[in-house]
Amino acid sequence: MKNKFYYITFLLSISLYGCKTEISPQETPVNTPIEQVIETKETSFKNEFILNKATLKEIEKWTGFFEIDKNITNLKTEKSSIFDGPIEDLAAAIKDLNSKLPEQINTNSIVARIAVLATSSYQLNELYQKNTENKDVITQTHLKVLEAFSNLKFQINKTFEKQAQLIEKPE
Repeated sequence: MKNKFYYITFLLSISLYGCKTEISPQETPVNTPIEQVIETKETSFKNEFILNKATLKEIEKWTGFFEIDKNITNLKTEKSSIFDGPIEDLAAAIKDLNSKLPEQINTNSIVARIAVLATSSYQLNELYQKNTENKDVITQTHLKVLEAFSNLKFQINKTFEKQAQLIEKPE
Protein backbone atom coordinates (compact mmCIF):
# COMPACT_ATOMS: atom_id res chain seq x y z
CA MET A 1 0.00 0.00 0.00
CA LYS A 2 2.84 2.38 0.86
CA ASN A 3 4.54 1.58 -2.43
CA LYS A 4 1.45 2.57 -4.41
CA PHE A 5 1.25 5.86 -2.52
CA TYR A 6 4.91 6.65 -3.23
CA TYR A 7 4.52 5.62 -6.86
CA ILE A 8 1.45 7.88 -7.36
CA THR A 9 3.16 10.76 -5.57
CA PHE A 10 6.24 10.30 -7.74
CA LEU A 11 4.17 10.31 -10.95
CA LEU A 12 2.23 13.41 -9.90
CA SER A 13 5.38 15.33 -9.00
CA ILE A 14 6.99 14.41 -12.34
CA SER A 15 3.89 15.40 -14.28
CA LEU A 16 3.59 18.70 -12.42
CA TYR A 17 7.27 19.44 -12.92
CA GLY A 18 7.02 18.53 -16.59
CA CYS A 19 4.03 20.84 -17.10
CA LYS A 20 5.89 23.81 -15.69
CA THR A 21 7.04 25.85 -18.64
CA GLU A 22 8.41 29.31 -18.70
CA ILE A 23 7.26 31.81 -21.28
CA SER A 24 10.10 33.79 -22.68
CA PRO A 25 9.58 37.48 -23.37
CA GLN A 26 9.73 36.82 -27.12
CA GLU A 27 6.69 34.51 -26.96
CA THR A 28 4.50 37.12 -25.23
CA PRO A 29 2.39 38.98 -27.76
CA VAL A 30 3.24 42.66 -27.93
CA ASN A 31 -0.14 44.01 -29.03
CA THR A 32 -2.84 42.33 -27.01
CA PRO A 33 -6.36 43.03 -28.25
CA ILE A 34 -7.84 42.80 -24.73
CA GLU A 35 -8.13 46.57 -24.32
CA GLN A 36 -9.76 46.89 -27.72
CA VAL A 37 -12.33 44.22 -26.89
CA ILE A 38 -13.19 45.89 -23.59
CA GLU A 39 -13.47 49.26 -25.29
CA THR A 40 -15.74 47.81 -27.94
CA LYS A 41 -17.99 46.17 -25.34
CA GLU A 42 -18.29 49.41 -23.38
CA THR A 43 -19.19 51.59 -26.33
CA SER A 44 -21.71 49.35 -28.05
CA PHE A 45 -25.12 48.21 -26.89
CA LYS A 46 -26.27 45.03 -28.57
CA ASN A 47 -28.94 43.45 -26.39
CA GLU A 48 -31.97 45.58 -27.05
CA PHE A 49 -35.28 43.97 -26.21
CA ILE A 50 -38.47 44.76 -28.04
CA LEU A 51 -42.02 44.45 -26.83
CA ASN A 52 -44.10 41.68 -28.33
CA LYS A 53 -47.44 42.42 -29.99
CA ALA A 54 -49.56 41.16 -27.10
CA THR A 55 -47.67 43.40 -24.69
CA LEU A 56 -48.02 46.42 -26.96
CA LYS A 57 -51.76 45.84 -27.09
CA GLU A 58 -51.97 45.71 -23.28
CA ILE A 59 -50.03 48.93 -22.73
CA GLU A 60 -51.36 50.96 -25.68
CA LYS A 61 -52.93 53.55 -23.31
CA TRP A 62 -49.73 54.06 -21.30
CA THR A 63 -48.72 57.36 -22.91
CA GLY A 64 -45.76 57.93 -20.60
CA PHE A 65 -44.05 54.81 -21.89
CA PHE A 66 -44.48 55.76 -25.53
CA GLU A 67 -43.21 59.29 -24.87
CA ILE A 68 -40.04 57.89 -23.31
CA ASP A 69 -39.78 55.40 -26.18
CA LYS A 70 -39.95 58.24 -28.72
CA ASN A 71 -37.24 60.16 -26.86
CA ILE A 72 -35.03 57.06 -26.59
CA THR A 73 -35.34 56.64 -30.37
CA ASN A 74 -34.33 60.30 -30.79
CA LEU A 75 -31.42 59.71 -28.44
CA LYS A 76 -30.22 56.77 -30.56
CA THR A 77 -30.33 58.86 -33.73
CA GLU A 78 -28.75 61.83 -31.92
CA LYS A 79 -31.76 64.08 -32.46
CA SER A 80 -32.93 66.50 -29.81
CA SER A 81 -34.74 64.79 -26.94
CA ILE A 82 -35.81 65.40 -23.36
CA PHE A 83 -32.43 64.10 -22.22
CA ASP A 84 -30.59 67.16 -23.52
CA GLY A 85 -33.38 69.63 -22.74
CA PRO A 86 -34.49 71.27 -19.49
CA ILE A 87 -34.66 68.97 -16.51
CA GLU A 88 -38.30 69.93 -15.94
CA ASP A 89 -39.27 68.20 -19.21
CA LEU A 90 -37.45 65.04 -18.18
CA ALA A 91 -38.99 65.13 -14.70
CA ALA A 92 -42.48 65.51 -16.21
CA ALA A 93 -41.91 62.54 -18.54
CA ILE A 94 -40.63 60.34 -15.68
CA LYS A 95 -43.57 61.41 -13.50
CA ASP A 96 -45.99 60.57 -16.33
CA LEU A 97 -44.29 57.19 -16.76
CA ASN A 98 -44.76 56.40 -13.06
CA SER A 99 -48.23 57.82 -12.52
CA LYS A 100 -49.99 56.17 -15.45
CA LEU A 101 -48.47 52.74 -14.94
CA PRO A 102 -51.06 50.10 -15.92
CA GLU A 103 -52.36 48.11 -12.96
CA GLN A 104 -51.48 44.68 -14.42
CA ILE A 105 -47.76 45.56 -14.56
CA ASN A 106 -47.59 47.66 -11.42
CA THR A 107 -45.11 45.30 -9.77
CA ASN A 108 -41.96 45.88 -7.77
CA SER A 109 -39.74 44.67 -10.61
CA ILE A 110 -41.26 47.14 -13.10
CA VAL A 111 -41.10 50.02 -10.62
CA ALA A 112 -37.44 49.17 -9.94
CA ARG A 113 -36.63 49.21 -13.68
CA ILE A 114 -38.36 52.59 -14.01
CA ALA A 115 -36.29 53.91 -11.09
CA VAL A 116 -33.07 52.77 -12.77
CA LEU A 117 -34.17 54.38 -16.03
CA ALA A 118 -34.99 57.61 -14.20
CA THR A 119 -31.64 57.69 -12.42
CA SER A 120 -29.60 57.12 -15.56
CA SER A 121 -31.77 59.63 -17.45
CA TYR A 122 -31.14 62.30 -14.84
CA GLN A 123 -27.41 61.56 -14.99
CA LEU A 124 -27.39 61.94 -18.78
CA ASN A 125 -29.40 65.16 -18.56
CA GLU A 126 -26.95 66.54 -16.01
CA LEU A 127 -24.00 65.73 -18.28
CA TYR A 128 -25.66 67.50 -21.18
CA GLN A 129 -26.54 70.52 -19.03
CA LYS A 130 -22.95 70.84 -17.79
CA ASN A 131 -21.67 70.59 -21.40
CA THR A 132 -19.25 67.88 -20.35
CA GLU A 133 -16.30 67.61 -22.70
CA ASN A 134 -15.52 64.01 -21.77
CA LYS A 135 -17.19 62.04 -24.55
CA ASP A 136 -16.46 58.71 -22.85
CA VAL A 137 -18.54 59.63 -19.81
CA ILE A 138 -21.41 60.80 -21.99
CA THR A 139 -21.21 57.64 -24.11
CA GLN A 140 -21.23 55.38 -21.05
CA THR A 141 -24.20 57.20 -19.53
CA HIS A 142 -25.96 57.15 -22.89
CA LEU A 143 -25.52 53.36 -22.97
CA LYS A 144 -26.81 53.07 -19.40
CA VAL A 145 -30.02 54.82 -20.44
CA LEU A 146 -30.44 52.52 -23.44
CA GLU A 147 -29.76 49.46 -21.32
CA ALA A 148 -32.15 50.58 -18.58
CA PHE A 149 -34.95 51.12 -21.11
CA SER A 150 -34.25 47.79 -22.75
CA ASN A 151 -34.37 46.06 -19.35
CA LEU A 152 -37.70 47.79 -18.63
CA LYS A 153 -39.15 46.43 -21.88
CA PHE A 154 -37.78 42.97 -21.08
CA GLN A 155 -39.38 43.03 -17.63
CA ILE A 156 -42.71 44.18 -19.05
CA ASN A 157 -42.67 41.28 -21.51
CA LYS A 158 -41.79 38.81 -18.75
CA THR A 159 -44.51 40.14 -16.47
CA PHE A 160 -47.19 39.60 -19.10
CA GLU A 161 -45.77 36.17 -19.96
CA LYS A 162 -45.90 35.14 -16.32
CA GLN A 163 -49.47 36.36 -15.98
CA ALA A 164 -50.44 34.34 -19.03
CA GLN A 165 -48.92 31.21 -17.47
CA LEU A 166 -50.89 31.40 -14.25
CA ILE A 167 -53.24 28.45 -14.22
CA GLU A 168 -56.08 28.37 -11.75
CA LYS A 169 -56.13 25.24 -9.64
CA PRO A 170 -59.46 23.46 -9.39
CA GLU A 171 -60.81 22.93 -5.91
